[in-house]
Amino acid sequence: MSLLTVDAYVARIGPTEADNVAGSGPRGERELDTVKIEGALSFGASLVSGRLAARFPVLPSPAPEILLGIHQDIATYRLRYKTGDQSGVQDETYKRYQAALKLLDQIADGDLTIDGSAAGRAPDPVVVRGEPVRAPQILTGWLT
Repeated sequence: MSLLTVDAYVARIGPTEADNVAGSGPRGERELDTVKIEGALSFGASLVSGRLAARFPVLPSPAPEILLGIHQDIATYRLRYKTGDQSGVQDETYKRYQAALKLLDQIADGDLTIDGSAAGRAPDPVVVRGEPVRAPQILTGWLT
């Protein structure tokens, strides 16, 4: 199961970036390595569904935009990382990957809803314990 198809992934990142992360062949004759992209997309989908499995046993279809963005960032990082060229993992790609993982954790914890709003769960109630309130006894006779 993949949230993004190869075509949808390429459309989201653009053909130039797709060529940078998954192009093969000599300059001028480069072609996209769709098997490589499919592998990264499969890994990304597994990571998304695995982190959200306790909260969402079945991911909604169609997938919300926030999950598509997370999936895209994970797949892009995976493609850059798997090239073996560590300089290929640019700071921006790594930051987006880390942000995607953080978003997944926030969704899994209920701090962020799947539609992107920040009202995933109600805050824990505050329980105050102490001596009983004395106001009713003090005001006896004054209130009618």
